[in-house]
Amino acid sequence: MWQELAAALVSRVQPLPRAQEPWVIVPSPPRHQRQIDHAGRLARELVTLLRQEEALPLRRLPTPKRQKQLARGARMGNAEQAIQMDRLPGKTFTNVIFVDDVITTGATARAAWLSLGRPERFVVWSLTRRLLTNA
Repeated sequence: MWQELAAALVSRVQPLPRAQEPWVIVPSPPRHQRQIDHAGRLARELVTLLRQEEALPLRRLPTPKRQKQLARGARMGNAEQAIQMDRLPGKTFTNVIFVDDVITTGATARAAWLSLGRPERFVVWSLTRRLLTNA
């Protein structure tokens, strides 16, 4: 199933801009270390299809509340506190494909972008986008 989802995603997105440095595929960090969640599985298939490098530099710290329990405005700060980059001496990220399973407010993607040092090229690929309602 993950191969088919990755192939469908690749077929529907714009080609990656040419860059002097290769693209790095970074999945959204799972809630539990050593776990492979939906974003991780999709990222692994994208690595194979796109023939790009995968990096797992991000980790998610425990937070008192999960993102979906918070109001829209509170999600940004919560995600920024929860996502951190492991120290990788000499490693910089210039061209990143950030993979997540669901995009709601973009808080997780923004936190990843900040943690990775604000890469020049940062694209977000996901399986779906969840729209919030005011209800």
